[in-house]
Amino acid sequence: MSDRKKIARDSAYMLAGSLAGQAFGLLRGLIIPALFSPAQYGMWRNIKLIWQYGLYLHLGSMPTLNRELPGLAATERWEEHDRQRRAGLWGGLFVTTIAIALVLLATLGDWMPASPGDAWAVRIAVLGLLAQQFQTYQQMIFRVRSEFGLLTLTDVAKGLLGLLLVVGLGWLWGVLGMVLGFVGALSAVAVASFFRVPYDRPQLPDGVFAGQIRQGLPLMSISFLAVAIDTSGQVITNDLNLTQAGYFGIALMFGSMIYALPKVLNKVLYPRFLAAFARGGGSRKETGALMRLSLRLTAVTAAPAAAVGALVAGPFFTLWYTRYEPALPVAYVLILSMTVVSLRYAVQNALIAIRRHNALITLQVAALVLSYGLGWAGAAQTGDATGVAVGVAAASSSVAVLVVGLALVGTGSTAAAACREVLLLLTPIAVLTAITVGAISQAPEQPLAQLTWSLWAIVAVIIPAGLMFRWVWNRTLAGSFD
Repeated sequence: MSDRKKIARDSAYMLAGSLAGQAFGLLRGLIIPALFSPAQYGMWRNIKLIWQYGLYLHLGSMPTLNRELPGLAATERWEEHDRQRRAGLWGGLFVTTIAIALVLLATLGDWMPASPGDAWAVRIAVLGLLAQQFQTYQQMIFRVRSEFGLLTLTDVAKGLLGLLLVVGLGWLWGVLGMVLGFVGALSAVAVASFFRVPYDRPQLPDGVFAGQIRQGLPLMSISFLAVAIDTSGQVITNDLNLTQAGYFGIALMFGSMIYALPKVLNKVLYPRFLAAFARGGGSRKETGALMRLSLRLTAVTAAPAAAVGALVAGPFFTLWYTRYEPALPVAYVLILSMTVVSLRYAVQNALIAIRRHNALITLQVAALVLSYGLGWAGAAQTGDATGVAVGVAAASSSVAVLVVGLALVGTGSTAAAACREVLLLLTPIAVLTAITVGAISQAPEQPLAQLTWSLWAIVAVIIPAGLMFRWVWNRTLAGSFD
């Protein structure tokens, strides 16, 4: 098989696995709120933060192995290959075990949920970090070996098992059941993959592991900060009360659908960004051209998707999620802002490829501080999740625009040209958003009539507008990025 066909096949595997996993996750996310109250759902979203942040307990060793092991294998330096792999695996598991022990010790304090079931749910979620760390290592090995079929299979199995177990056990035992289902799905996939990867003898962290942390920490920081920014609103609303956390959580779930495709696209394009930078001998022109393609694809898919999502959200909440109806304004804010936020994902890996990750980290830290600052200000102003959403959305969107500008300048544009390109990029997004807001403001209050109105607006206004902007983009705006 030729290299081109192999790359196409591997990319198809990665894309299929990611989309299938996200589809199962989406279905699970739609079912869970219908079964539980906003306060219970808020508790579930808060527990999920443990897994989201716990994913980074390897401290950067996994990104280092992901980058170094293929080269060591290609040059048949197997002794160094195995030494690096062993140090990364057992060092990460050692740190994870220490973290689990410390958090379990902390769960004896007064800050734990009053409900015994919820308290045990937190403890079991923390124990699940060990299975998550094993799964992270296994998937890294599959990726390094280019076993994308197995990687796809684990994504699909984890998504399907997560759907069945989380929903089934959650229906029986509430939040505790959902946690048991999620940890059970992770553990089952980790056990099924156990004999497909090497482990060797256990060892304590050593100098090799410390070197992996030094190399991988900057790359890990980018991913960690992105998660911290995206979940800042969830953390803030949790301090208001669990009901507001539930409102924000369901709105964030709808908003996150908008940048699901750009995140997958960015993951698939990352090896091509690296290859383009290498082919150019350090020149950023080819990488820039590929990044601009990613920006165009993101803009012409995210903007219509956000418009449709915002129009569907109204009848969705009023007809099926009546207990969550106060979350509707939060959903509108987050869904429409995600169009701009998704542009950050379109350029993030390109900045890493051209070695501008330090500048990216600086902007991400600014975004995190701004998100918490404006989020807290919004919470103080309104006392609910809507104010938090407005603050977080304003901060995330503003910094996303700065990240795009940095990427454009970093790949060859002048500052003036980058400003012009950003304006051209945002124009169709702004117009389509304005049309959507206008359609929402004219929607009737009666739920069924609202559903009819939304469907009419999608067919009669949003889809033609999206197609028109795509045509304009391809004929005119795209030329400014070539």
